[in-house]
Amino acid sequence: MPRVAVVVPYFQREAGILRRSLETVFRQSATADVTVLLVDNDSPAPPGPEIAALEASEQARIRVIAQTIRGPGPARNAGLDHVPAGTDFVAFLDSDDLWDEHHLARAIAALSQGFDFYFADGNAEYSDSSLFRSVGFGDGDHPPVHGVDDAYEYAGDFLDQLLRHIPIVTSAVVMRAGALARLRFPNDPGTCEDLRYWLSVALARPRIAFSRTIGVTGGRAGVHMSHQPDWKTNKALSLAVDYARFYRFVLATLPLTPEQRTMVRGRLRHSRLIFLHTAAALLKSGVMPTPRVVVRFLADSLHLSPPR
Repeated sequence: MPRVAVVVPYFQREAGILRRSLETVFRQSATADVTVLLVDNDSPAPPGPEIAALEASEQARIRVIAQTIRGPGPARNAGLDHVPAGTDFVAFLDSDDLWDEHHLARAIAALSQGFDFYFADGNAEYSDSSLFRSVGFGDGDHPPVHGVDDAYEYAGDFLDQLLRHIPIVTSAVVMRAGALARLRFPNDPGTCEDLRYWLSVALARPRIAFSRTIGVTGGRAGVHMSHQPDWKTNKALSLAVDYARFYRFVLATLPLTPEQRTMVRGRLRHSRLIFLHTAAALLKSGVMPTPRVVVRFLADSLHLSPPR
């Protein structure tokens, strides 16, 4: 029976969200020995009552790792640092997201055929769209994975795919424990930690499988800035700076083709324009842009801070 470690970074202000997420882990159709590594980022809503509401057999499979607030990237790193010896596969799940009941079964079936990295399509609650459709991913000449419905081997340059359109939501990822599980998310806040991690995965040249079936549904009650529907907010302003920093990092560190370099430079300019438009909209509505975010933007735009 395969052993699966599920890394869950946790920071919520509302009770009931975590329990709902964990219930989808323990209702999986896969036959697997599952351990949940719950990293408590000093959450205002403590995880204890959430875990106590589960069945005793489920509680026994949860290990809580406490740390001070450092963000989702360092929390995932803490979980990866505590993956038990002998684990076969590592999965990620955010504390407000919900797995489809067959998500792990599909992932294990694909990874057991020699793949190193698996991800599925995802959507948001009360939405008919999906990530794959929104970024135009999943079509093309990708060979089917034998014995796994609607699963395919990624054919092509995955690094180039990530530079153009990122089709990965973190909670839809399951990977083989080993080389990839030894990679780490950036510890610096505001660096698009998950995007940087996927780039490091692509540079490792793994065998990648993906499923066009919805494997995860993103919760609406979470804390993710990228889930915010209103772009006229200081959270959106901060996110624009984060993406600009991400593109600066890509330009400074990755071996890009001339075409890729031109494309990434265009994305960098676009992120900076979004910042300016958002800041103007905030001021027009009488809201002061967060000073530290403005300082970060100016420092990055004037190249006063190194790409991180």
